[in-house]
Amino acid sequence: EVEITGRTAVVLALGPVLSRSLSGQSAVNMPNARGTGMLATFTEPMDRFKADLVLGAWLSMSGAAMAVTSLVEGGAALVGALLVHLYYWAMSEKQFGGITGDLAGFFLQTCELAMVLSVAIAQKVVAVL
Repeated sequence: EVEITGRTAVVLALGPVLSRSLSGQSAVNMPNARGTGMLATFTEPMDRFKADLVLGAWLSMSGAAMAVTSLVEGGAALVGALLVHLYYWAMSEKQFGGITGDLAGFFLQTCELAMVLSVAIAQKVVAVL
């Protein structure tokens, strides 16, 4: 159970911004598993440098805002997102040879759930200390 305070609400509200920034960077930089489909249609004509620049800015700003808002909860959410992103990257390449639109959707759901879970765990650990 997550105790929602003002700071916690801000951290969790920034979660979708962070997860979608990570997802966009993955879509632009990871190989496409099929080379066709909706994800390929959107990422093929994209200027990778500009996409990385914009998504990196969103990623940096949302991550910094989470950490500044609450070092413990924001930091926990960032760690949760990072761990899921590393898993997503490795699993997608190993099992599928890259990513697809369905895997991108899987990542968003898993990442956002991991951030909420990480915040709940951080709250419990801090309460025990």
